[in-house]
Amino acid sequence: ISQIGRFLTGIEIHPGAKIGKRLFIDHGMGIVIGETTTIGDDCTIYHNVTLGGTGKDKNKRHPDLGNNVMVGCGAKILGPIKIGNNVKVGSFVELKKAVIRDNSKIPHLSYMGDCEIGAKTNVGCGTITCNYDGFNKSKTIIGEHCFIGSNVNLVAPVTLGDNVLIAAGSTIT
Repeated sequence: ISQIGRFLTGIEIHPGAKIGKRLFIDHGMGIVIGETTTIGDDCTIYHNVTLGGTGKDKNKRHPDLGNNVMVGCGAKILGPIKIGNNVKVGSFVELKKAVIRDNSKIPHLSYMGDCEIGAKTNVGCGTITCNYDGFNKSKTIIGEHCFIGSNVNLVAPVTLGDNVLIAAGSTIT
């Protein structure tokens, strides 16, 4: 049945995915929702979004979206990621090995990998977590109520406390 739906709509939802009430898919072409994905109530997903896996693990390998999450067009949310309630993941954002807490925003054109983002934090356009030094992957931790300006590079390992403001164009090591 899922393949027939994909053929007719351009939306591929694995039958094992768990979807809450009132999911709104706007301009659905190119959407992929993986087998172990869970989506809370009142979420919105725009076209060309992937809620996908990153490996062949037989356990949890797809994202969990809380309630009232908005995922913008072209976003790629990969792996067993936890996204809290009232979160905005903007257009062309890639998330991998991330935890995004409630009421946070990653508006667009950002890469957040191997990171934790605290509640009520705003991550500006073009921000990336640089988490691989050629030998090891390290984690970036961003506290609550932070404001990260546009085009910021966070070179892991980095831990930012609560209420931190980072100016646009900064590189933090």
